Amino acid sequence: TNPARAELRWWIQQLREAAPSARIVWLEGNHEHRISRLLTERAGELGGLVDLETGEPMVSVPRIMQMDGLQVEYVAPYGTPWWLWRDSAPVLLHHGHKHGAKGGQSVAKALQDDPVSSIFGHVHRREMAARVVADPRRLHGSREVFALTPGTIARTDGAVPAASPRVDWQQGLGIIRRVDGVAHESLCPIKAGRVIVDGRVLTARDRLPELREALPDWRW
Repeated sequence: TNPARAELRWWIQQLREAAPSARIVWLEGNHEHRISRLLTERAGELGGLVDLETGEPMVSVPRIMQMDGLQVEYVAPYGTPWWLWRDSAPVLLHHGHKHGAKGGQSVAKALQDDPVSSIFGHVHRREMAARVVADPRRLHGSREVFALTPGTIARTDGAVPAASPRVDWQQGLGIIRRVDGVAHESLCPIKAGRVIVDGRVLTARDRLPELREALPDWRW
């Protein structure tokens, strides 16, 4: 667990250094929720300790991850939605808890459940779909909503434990832009360490040597 904490914090620090003025929001997922649930159900009074000055929990995922100084907003508990926009182009972000058995089924479920555009994770697959829903507030009585799950940035070659040795996972990232009050969604596949963003081909590089240099106390 400690090496995993150290590497994850290092990666978040890389994001902060690459975008020092960006707003970084971390939505609690099911894996982090296991830690929170453990503190609530089994740690007794330890789980309820708070900072006497700020009122923040003394034992929490942000504290465990030592996020102080990285300016990361942690949204909890698990399942709490976070609105990217709420006015003319409402887009709801959440970790997600439902998934379909096959590709495309997760966004289909999201479109059935959510009357607004949504972005979620959890399923480790790239999926995107849209539909038109009734909206009596608009001139033509309808509007378009989308559901997008951008995939994972975890390894998909079997190195990451999963229920099946042959995982149906894909790597990717999602980009949302608002133009004249309308949200435009993009799904960018990551394949063989390459992704195309705005016409540019971005190529991954091995960061392991940097990780070893930055965190020499752990065996990578």
